[in-house]
Amino acid sequence: MLRALLLKWLSQRPEKIDRGASGEHLAEGFLRNEYGFRLLVRNWRNPRDRRDEIDLVMRDGEILVFVEVKPRVEGGVGAGLPCSG
Repeated sequence: MLRALLLKWLSQRPEKIDRGASGEHLAEGFLRNEYGFRLLVRNWRNPRDRRDEIDLVMRDGEILVFVEVKPRVEGGVGAGLPCSG
């Protein structure tokens, strides 16, 4: 129990949160500038079940685009797609 709480606490460290927010801003800028996507909502959570979130909800014309951002450190091992689970 204590180990699970410690791991949860460590996973929410400010530097991890800052890295996630930074990655979301970079992804938003890239999708907006390169593809003309328009941001609708950042960090959307279902009001009935707030455990999960969608990092970016964007629009490409009439199409809704849901974006999960997984920031990676430079020199990370492996391609991004297999790491997204």
